[in-house]
Amino acid sequence: MSSLYLATSAGLEQICFKSAARMFRGRCEKICSSFFILLLDIIVRKQYINYMTLANKFTFSRVLLAPLFFVVYFSPAWFGLSPVVSVFIMLPLFAFMEFTDFLDGYFARKMKEVSDFGKIFDPFGDVLLHMTIFFCLALSGYMPPFILILIFYREFSMLFLRLVAIKEGVAVGARKGGKAKTVLYVVVCFLSLLVESCVRCGICFSESISVILEIVLISLYVIALAACYVSFVDYLIHFKNVLKKHF
Repeated sequence: MSSLYLATSAGLEQICFKSAARMFRGRCEKICSSFFILLLDIIVRKQYINYMTLANKFTFSRVLLAPLFFVVYFSPAWFGLSPVVSVFIMLPLFAFMEFTDFLDGYFARKMKEVSDFGKIFDPFGDVLLHMTIFFCLALSGYMPPFILILIFYREFSMLFLRLVAIKEGVAVGARKGGKAKTVLYVVVCFLSLLVESCVRCGICFSESISVILEIVLISLYVIALAACYVSFVDYLIHFKNVLKKHF
């Protein structure tokens, strides 16, 4: 009797799990289809890569290199790579990825290839890159976790706004506030990686210098956090007509 009860309970749990999984998958498909399927087409279907504009190829390289940066950053702990060697890989890789952010915009304008997809894909590449670096900095003890999670909330909310806008046929491109926020992200990432590079190369700071550097970095993190939310409010105000249709 108990065996029958256990079998019935297990069967019901499996049915409930499958039902919940189908419901979750359905909702995810509705939310993400308009944006992530475009990215999936680019990654999976080779013909899209062949016909991708030069500007979007630069953005795509940033998307591919962001995970590589994550691996390089932790390579001394994971693979025993020399910390000094990791610095000479990490910094040039960071510089190249940020340079592609300039190149995609430059060639999109020069070759008159500005598109709605590019307006969405470029910010996506930026967010993927910078959130990867912020995650590295948080794990290393530089960026406070609460700042990381608040920035994550902002970027995820911005992604939701772009998805809603896409549904209405509107491409949310980068605004001046968003560009200023990105510049702050770059500055914060560069200075933090520079400090980490000095540590890996055995350059020691005095206690007073270390305190000053910590204060400077924390201040920059807070400024970047404030800037990202100010720019988000700017996006909400500018695209309020799109949101009004759903709220």
